[in-house]
Parts: sequence; C-alpha cells; structure tokens
Amino acid sequence: MHNNKKNISRGYIALAILAWISISGIEIIQLMSDTSLPIYIPNVLKSVCVNIFLVSVMLFFKLEIGTIQHLNFRELLWKTFLTSAVGILVITLIKLAFSYIDDALIENPHIVKSVFYNINAASATIFLANSFYVFKRLVLYQKTRRLQKIWSFFETCIYGLILLNFLEISHFNSIFIWIAAPFAFWSIIISFNLRWIPYLNFNQKWQCILLLFLIMAISIIFFDFYWDYEHNIAHTIDITQNLFSLNIFIFTFLYCLISFLVLLFNLPTSSVFEQKFEEVLGFQKMSQTIQLEKDETKIYNVLFKSCFNTVAANAGWLEIIDEKWNISNLITESVTRDVVFKIKTTLRKGGIKIYSESYLAKNLAKVAHGEELKYFPFNSLLTIPLYSNGERIGSIGLLKNVKDGFDKEIIDIIKTYIAQASVSIHNSRLMNKALDNERNRVKLSVARTMQQRLLPKIVDNKNIDIAVYYEPAEEVGGDYYDYVESHNKTVSIAVGDVSGKSTSAAFNMAQLKGVFHTLADFELAPDNFLCYANRALSKCLEKGSFVTLIVLHIDFHRKMLQIARAGHCPAILHRAETDTTDFIEQEGMGLGVIRTAHYENFVEKVSIPFKSGDSLLLYTDGITEARDNKLEEFGYENLKEVFHKNAKCNSEEIITKIRNEVSKFTGNRAAEDDYTMMVIKFN
Repeated sequence: MHNNKKNISRGYIALAILAWISISGIEIIQLMSDTSLPIYIPNVLKSVCVNIFLVSVMLFFKLEIGTIQHLNFRELLWKTFLTSAVGILVITLIKLAFSYIDDALIENPHIVKSVFYNINAASATIFLANSFYVFKRLVLYQKTRRLQKIWSFFETCIYGLILLNFLEISHFNSIFIWIAAPFAFWSIIISFNLRWIPYLNFNQKWQCILLLFLIMAISIIFFDFYWDYEHNIAHTIDITQNLFSLNIFIFTFLYCLISFLVLLFNLPTSSVFEQKFEEVLGFQKMSQTIQLEKDETKIYNVLFKSCFNTVAANAGWLEIIDEKWNISNLITESVTRDVVFKIKTTLRKGGIKIYSESYLAKNLAKVAHGEELKYFPFNSLLTIPLYSNGERIGSIGLLKNVKDGFDKEIIDIIKTYIAQASVSIHNSRLMNKALDNERNRVKLSVARTMQQRLLPKIVDNKNIDIAVYYEPAEEVGGDYYDYVESHNKTVSIAVGDVSGKSTSAAFNMAQLKGVFHTLADFELAPDNFLCYANRALSKCLEKGSFVTLIVLHIDFHRKMLQIARAGHCPAILHRAETDTTDFIEQEGMGLGVIRTAHYENFVEKVSIPFKSGDSLLLYTDGITEARDNKLEEFGYENLKEVFHKNAKCNSEEIITKIRNEVSKFTGNRAAEDDYTMMVIKFN
C-alpha cells in the first residue's frame, strides 16, 4: 500500500510538471511568433493545461497530507510555513532576476519574464494547495457527520470552479464577484471549526500564533506578487487568474486570521486551563492508588461510559474474557451481540489481534474483508485491549459513523482511562482474592477442627499396646481412623481413606464416623459390617465419591482377630514366636463403588489367632506411595521390612522408626498424600 501511494504521488508530480511545461511552452511560442503571422492556439487547450496543473498539485497534497498520521497541530502549521517560505525564496530570487533583466541587453526579455512569472505562479499554487489541505485536517478535527458533509460539499464546489477556467472571466466581471462572495462567506463559517485549539498548552499556542502570522504575511506577499506582475508582464496564460485559486486563497487567509485571533484571545486563560488539567491528572493518579471498588462490573460500566462519551461514539462494546478465553461479561451500546461478533470475526480474518494490540480502522470498508461490514452504518473503528496486572482480560471497541473519526489526542485520553481502570480492576481482584482466601481459611479452620474432633483419643487397654500417627498433607486430610471398645471387652478398629478434599472430606468423615459407631454397637462381623456400611454410605456419598476402609475386631477372650477390608491397603502382621512378617490379604471393594446388594459378593473376612508379642500394622496409601526426588515410591516391601526390623519395639517406637525411614527416603520432598499409621502390639 505504501508503494502504491508513492507511485500515485509521483504520477501527480509528473503530470503537474508536464502541464506547467506545456503552459510555459504555449506562452513562449505565442510571444515569439511574428505579429504579422501569429500562431493561433485554442483557448481550450490553454485552459486544459492550466486545469491539469491545478488539479495535479491539489491531488498531490491531498494524498500527502491526508495520509500523515503522527503530525500534531504545530507540526502541521510548521509544514505549511516551510512550504510557503520556499515559495517566498523563489519569488525573491526571481525579483532579483527581474532587476538584472531590466538592465541587461536581452533580445526578448518578455519571454524570460514570462517564464519567471509562471514559476512564481506555480509556487503560489503549491502554497495554496498545501495550506488548503493542512487547514482541512484542522477543520475536521473531532469531526461530526454533519461537518464532514459540509466540508465535502465545499471541497467539491471548489474543484467545480476549475470548469470556469474555460470561460475567460475577468476579475472585475460581476459574475466573478457574485461567485466569489458566497464562497468567502462559506469560508468564514467553516473557519470557525477550531476544536484543535483547546488541546494546545500555553507555549504551543504562542508557537502556532507565530506560525499563523508568518503564513498570513506570506500569503499577502504572494498576493502582492500577483497584483504587481499582473500589470507589468506580458503573458497570454495566467495560472492564478481564476476563481479556483482566488477562493482557496480567501479560505486560507480567513482560516489563518480567525485561528490567529482565537489563539490570541485564548492566551490569558491558557495558564488556568493547564493548571486545572494538572489538577485533574493529579486527582486521576490519586484515584489510581486509593480506588478499591469491589465490584468489577461497576468498574467496567464506568470505563465503558467514560470512553464512549469522550469520543462521542455512535456504538461500542466492552467484553471481558476468562482464563479460558470465554466471554464472561459483555457490555454493548447501540449495537447487538451479533454485530459485535461479526466485526470481531472480520478483524480476526484480517489477522488483527484485538486482545493483544490496539487497532484503528479509519475506514472499515478498506480493511481486509471489509466488504462483509458494508451493511453496517459504521465507518471507523477503534479497539484497545484491557490488561490487569499484565494479564489480558478483554477489549473495548468503539464505532463511529464517520470515517477517520478518532483523533490521536482522544485515543491517548482513552488509554489513560483504561490504565486507571486496569489499576482498579487489579485492586478489585486482589481484594476479592483476599476475601476468598480468608473465606477458605475459615472453611479450612472449621474443617480441621471438625476433623480433629472426629478422630478419637486412644484409651489405655491392658490387652494391647496401641499407637497412632496422623499427618494430613494439607490443612484438612482425607484419612480416618477410629476405635470403639464394646461392653464384652472386644475392640473394633477402623482405618480408612475418604475421597475428596477439604470440607468435603471432613463431611464424609463425619458420615463415616456416624456409621461406624452405629454399627459397632451391633458387634457385627467385619464383612457384615462393611456390607451395612456400604448400604448406608451409598445413600449419602455424592456420585463419584468412595471410601477405602479396613475393619478389625479383636476378641481378647478367644485371642482371635477378624479382619475385612474394603479396597484398603492390606494389614501387616508380625509373629513374635516365628519372627515372621506377612501381609494379610483378602478380597474387598471400596465402599460406595458398588451401591447394590451385590456388594456382599466382593467382601471377604479373615480370622487369625494372635499371641502375646505379635504386632499388627494398619496404614493408608500415603505411606506406601510416598515418593523421593526420582519419583520412586516407598512401596509395600520397604514398609514391611522396616516394620519387621523394629517389631520387637513398643508401638510408639515402631511408628517413630517407620516415620524416620519414610522421611529419609523422601528427603525434602513435600508429602503428596496424608500419612496415617496404627500399630497394635498384643500383650
């Protein structure tokens, strides 16, 4: 696109040069022709050459100035001044040349002076064309659709005046005056569009006043040049003697004059305005640090309304996305969700990433796949991404009915709003996160207290030496153990692992404890106990939850141990008489896995006699699945071996030895699951 613009610009330059050479050539031919045999050149040909030159110069500056993106107001006026200054330099050199020609012996000075005159006329045309389109940028700053239509009609009429060049109308002709007067009045009306002036500070206003004064002075010099040489140089073609150039001159001079006066009268209030502006900025910075709005939705609404009203948008949207890029919040104004989706889809097809970079479309019809948007009444678009602490959270889109409807200064203000809102959003999220953390902390504290109350204190029993170790991996664990001594001096013991985490695990433990104590009073065999427990828990456990459990009954009179397990780790028994250690393995399905009467088919009871000195180890899979830095598990065999080596120690010592071995194995690696062990040593 850039190369295409350069080629078009070069074409306009070439066409203007060719037309100017043709004008000069025609005039030279006519001045050199013998008066008795004059060479006749049709006036229409002369007018065609003049019109081509004028239009080429105008279109060149329309393209060059219309596509400039980064020049501010002062730079635009500076560009106009430089262009005019070059023209004045040319005029000065030509005046010096004229004075030399008057004194020199030149065979045909009229020809030389005519060429010099055409150079001056070309310089004046270049100055007028450049000024016209620079002031167009200023007039259309923060334009509305009405203003754009007025300007478009004015510019079209100006170009239409070129057609009058085919009619040789004198400056003093009444038609000339009747046409020029309305354009002058129209220029005055347009010249009062000065919305760019309030955005200048005190120093910038002084600079613009100086530049406007110089531009007016230069335009007067150009006019003086024209008036002077119009009556002193013989020529047959006058580039600037037309309504087209005259009306552009009138508009240029009037806009300079009105801008100059308005800037001059604005100077006394500039310092006050700047002071107030600084106060606003100071307030904004302060609000960024203290604003702690808890409701993000309110922040989004304030941000969107501020941006929408600032740019006087005709429609727009603000959308918030979650971590999965799903839209969690969408605010729209004068546009439907379907239209927003269509615009976003079109931009995405063109490779535009609205969530990571700002995008400005001055003319929606010219963006990639823009033909898909031709049915919508929008011509320009601005999208800016939203971030919170460096994290993308969404984007804001603003639409205007006019083309090129967003100015740089307004975009900067919107970005300031967004920066402020981002701070507020970040603070809001930090506050909500802190509140959530506090709520979770309270929940965990309640769950931990509940769990501690659920776990029993082991009472002394002359028949057994029993010790328990319990360490949750988090605040609240899912392991469970219990101990009930019946009236006939039998003991029921359970060790289990409840699925779920946090308060959910604590709640399931409470249900399991209630079931255990209720069934323990019936002195059921362990396998029957598990069947009843499965039936009870299946009605209250949520879907997908289950419990692994090992239950044992110790009959001290018969010295008999009955064990049944529901998907839990097998118990380990050490025989003191033979100094052997073995796993007690039998069938068993976790509670809640099968929630029908067929569960009894998956449970097996084992009865084992015990003697004094024998030891029994119950545990959860957190012990056997403890991993080292190589991710290798401690395993069942290691646990069995450590238990065997220390089986002659008392229960507390055995647990301490196992804990030390597990800690030595895992090193500094944090526990991934709960640790629970119970050692029973028979007296």
